[in-house]
This record gives sequence, C-alpha cells and structure tokens, in this order.
Amino acid sequence: MSDSNRTPKVTVAQVLDLLRPEGFIDQRGRAWVTLEDGGRTRSFCGSQDGHALKTFVRRFLDERFGRGDDTSMVKEVLSAALSRAELGSRRDVPVRLASLKERFYLDLGRHDGAVVEIATSGWDIIAMPRALTFERSTGMLPLPLPSGERRDLRTELSAVLGNDDEDTEVLSAAYLIGCMNPDIPVPVLEVVGPQGSAKTSFTGKLRNLVDPNIAPVRRVPKDERDLFIIAANSWLVCFDNVSSLPAWFSDAACTLATGGGYATRKLYSDDQEMVIQVRRPVMVNSISEVVTRPDLRDRALTIRLRRITAEQRLTEEEVWRSFCARQSHILAALLDSVSEALIFRDAANPPQLPRMADWFRWVVAASEGPSFGFPSGLFEQAYARNREMSREVAIDASPVGRHVLALMTENSGSWSGTMTKLLNLLSRRAQESERRSPDWPKSPEALRHAIDRIAPDLASGGLNITSGRSSGRNHERIAKLTLGGPQ
Repeated sequence: MSDSNRTPKVTVAQVLDLLRPEGFIDQRGRAWVTLEDGGRTRSFCGSQDGHALKTFVRRFLDERFGRGDDTSMVKEVLSAALSRAELGSRRDVPVRLASLKERFYLDLGRHDGAVVEIATSGWDIIAMPRALTFERSTGMLPLPLPSGERRDLRTELSAVLGNDDEDTEVLSAAYLIGCMNPDIPVPVLEVVGPQGSAKTSFTGKLRNLVDPNIAPVRRVPKDERDLFIIAANSWLVCFDNVSSLPAWFSDAACTLATGGGYATRKLYSDDQEMVIQVRRPVMVNSISEVVTRPDLRDRALTIRLRRITAEQRLTEEEVWRSFCARQSHILAALLDSVSEALIFRDAANPPQLPRMADWFRWVVAASEGPSFGFPSGLFEQAYARNREMSREVAIDASPVGRHVLALMTENSGSWSGTMTKLLNLLSRRAQESERRSPDWPKSPEALRHAIDRIAPDLASGGLNITSGRSSGRNHERIAKLTLGGPQ
C-alpha cells in the first residue's frame, strides 16, 4: 500500500487539541461540552444532545483524518470531552435572548450559529461568541436575517398586524420591545376579541417576530409542571383560545412574568430534584377577558381586537405570505428600536412608574428614538387607558367589587362598621345566584380577603379602606371606607 493511501496517524490528544473542548454546568444542573471546528464553536448538552455530539465528532474525524469509522477513537474523544464538561464551572444557558457585558444577543437559530449583537452603536450579525451558549429546543425555528430599508417600527408593524387602532399598534410595539430585553420582567399579554377578529394569527405573528416555533400557539397545559417545562424550552410562551384560567395558572404566570422557580422530582421513581428557574414573556388570547385575578391583572397588558369585516378578510395563505415577506424588515426595525432604547435607558425617568416599572421605563426609553415611529407620549397615554380598563375588569370580576362601590354611592362616599355588618349589607344587595356562588364570601374573614385582593384597584378609583378594632368589649374588626378622588 502506498503512503498516499494510508490513514494518517493521529492520537486522541491531537484531536482534543484541535477541538479545544470546554465544559460547564448549566442552571438546571446539566453538563455541557463546547467544541471548536475551524473557528466556529458548537455546544452540546450531554444528557440531551448525545447523538448530535457523537455525529459531530465522527464527522470531524472523517473530514480531518479519514477516521470517522474509528469507533474506538470516537468513544475516547467523547469520553474525554464529557469528562471535562462534568468538571466545568457554572454557566447559564439562555433561550433565544441573552445579556452579556451591556449588550444583548439574539439567537437566530441558524445552523451556522449566527447571532445578532445589539449595542448602543447599533446591531450586527456575528458568529456565536465562545463565552455564550444558547439552548435550542426541538420545536424552535430560525429567525430570518434582519434586512431591508430602514423604516420605523410603527410603519413595519402596521403593514402586517392588520389593525388600524392606534392603541393596539403602540401597545403591540411596546410589548415586542419588552420581549427583546432579557433583563426585565414583561407584562403578561392578553389579546381579546370576538370571533372573527383573527386573535390566533395576531398572537402567532407577535411570537414569530421574536421566537418562532413549530407550534407558535398552544393550548393551556394541564398543570404547573408542564407550564414550566414549556417555558424552559421557549422564550415567548403563547396560549390560544383560552376560555378560562385556573387559579394555578394565574399564580404560575405571575411567577413566569417576574421571574421565579419551580421544583419537582426528576423522575417519579427517585428523590432527585429538578429545579426550573425562568422568567418569560407570556401571551394568551381569548374571546373575553380571562386574566381576572387581581395579582395577575396587575401584571397584565390587554390588547382588544375588532372583528374583521368580510371586505377586510384575507385567506390564511395570504396573511402568512404577507407576513413572511415583511418579517425580516420588521425584525430590523425592532432591533433598531432596541438599540436606541439602550442609548436612552439611563436618561428615561418618567415622573410616575406603574407596576412592571422596568418594562414601562424601557419602552419610554425606546420611544425617545426615531425608530419607534409613534408620537411622543402616545405610549404612556395608551398604557394609562389600558390600566384604567384593567382596574374595571378586576373590580367586575370580584364577587363584591361593584357592590362595595354601589354601597359607597348610597352612603355619600363614607361608611364604617364591622366586617359582619358589611357582609350582611352586601349580601342583601347581591342576587341569589351570586350568594350561591363558591366565590361569594361566606364569613367576615373571607370578605376581608376578597376586599384585600381588589384594594389596589379600588384605591386607584379613589376608595380608601382602613381597618381597626372597636372599643367595645369584643374588640371587633372595624372597616372604614372613604370615597375620594382617584389615587
């Protein structure tokens, strides 16, 4: 056999010198290994990407040394690489978006590993930095390369959202800008509208602009565990055609919106704990408001869609063809606006900060830049109107909210007495069907809890509630209600 036909000699040490394996442990306790091939890095999760890691090593050996069929060498390289991973330091592995050294990075989900780096100087498409690793779930789809003529975000969005309501447009833009900042909590977005208002396609478009997925909108999962698993594998979580939200979902959505963890057993057969620590933007769509619990309502943003007329209606194919044609342009405009928000974020100091203050201030910063495209102050005005409507929804959803307000009107804006007396008065006002409802308070203590839940919404409308104890022998709890101006 001639020398030219011999397989070149190579040792495992030589292969490792070329691949430069590094290892680390992610926030969920999983070992990852990072390899280099021609200046490009690839990261693999040992417990999930075993087949892909083996294929990568086999292909590398075949292309470099013609040794791809050397099972023994493949096994030794894999073993050495994974051993380094197990001994690695801790590193967070984000999904889709990351923050690093005052810059944001958007994973485009492409095979070439390209990411968008966003800074105050603008944005650029670069190779994946070695210090950064993104997780890619099975259903994740790539984003298009942002491109096209620079037009403002308002102009680009209006071309595909198909809604001529100014509040809807500016709040949609504000939500997307919030979704592009991995460092802040973002309100839960509730999209409501009658049948035929294209709620599903509207929410699907918003998700596909930031975090496209094989299943962009889904049904509400059966329990909290499934919800957190969905969130761990996506950046933007979207649920479709929701008729009602169980209490556990409202509580979990609050946790997802502001950041928190969920712990459960890894397997039902052992006592190993799996902890999922995430903060994610959440969307739901429904015919009427389903975000009614005050704690979640306070963290929510509601967009209301109008019914599409027969003259306005398009086929599904036409809708998505138009969207795909504009997607890269919208992404470019969104990136421009995010870059400008980074410029103005330290100078943005609104006189008053509502709940979800970080998101509010971030959007105000973006509105200072020309790429936002909306008139100055329009976002703040639209959000104030949205908050007022949310307060009304929370009070209406409460079993006692409207009855308390009606009682105050009848008593010239002032009332005081025991919780027992207040419960009797409200019960006489309520219809029999309301009193029979499981939500109706059956005791003075339950009434106090019901009022406490909507106290911030009542206070925003000018109703102040204080409590104390009577001076009598029983020292009963006394409530004092005073209706003044809006707070």
